[in-house]
Amino acid sequence: GPAAAAAGSSAAVSAPVSWAAYLAELDAKRSTAFATGNQALLDDIARAGSAAATRDRDLLAQLRELGVKAVGMTATIVGVSVARQDSSRAELVVTDELSSYRIVRIATGAEIEVRPPRAAKKWRVTLEPVGGAWRLVDSVELGSGP
Repeated sequence: GPAAAAAGSSAAVSAPVSWAAYLAELDAKRSTAFATGNQALLDDIARAGSAAATRDRDLLAQLRELGVKAVGMTATIVGVSVARQDSSRAELVVTDELSSYRIVRIATGAEIEVRPPRAAKKWRVTLEPVGGAWRLVDSVELGSGP
């Protein structure tokens, strides 16, 4: 609102009302980026130069090189808890599932293969504020240990 604007750009970026909803938004953008081969969309999700950004960029480049794209890749967030959070970084423990998705040829739209869904996995997801919005920095799979 106007009060936040009045505080100036040095004001800390507040955490989203719901991290789950925010992550779902990022996942939707990521899904669209892979379905369309749109690198610019990925730039809206992760901090430039971060591990998360590099991983996604490399994956997108690989798909492009093969002349394919991943369509219908949807992550569903099952649970989110905040491990640590301050104004410069948020560390979340996120459990998500991945839908089945299709690998299709960019040129013809022909389906090459259908990838099976992935069962729930747990990740430590790190985000940092960049230009007024939280961006992914890294996500590391957490062991399924105790």
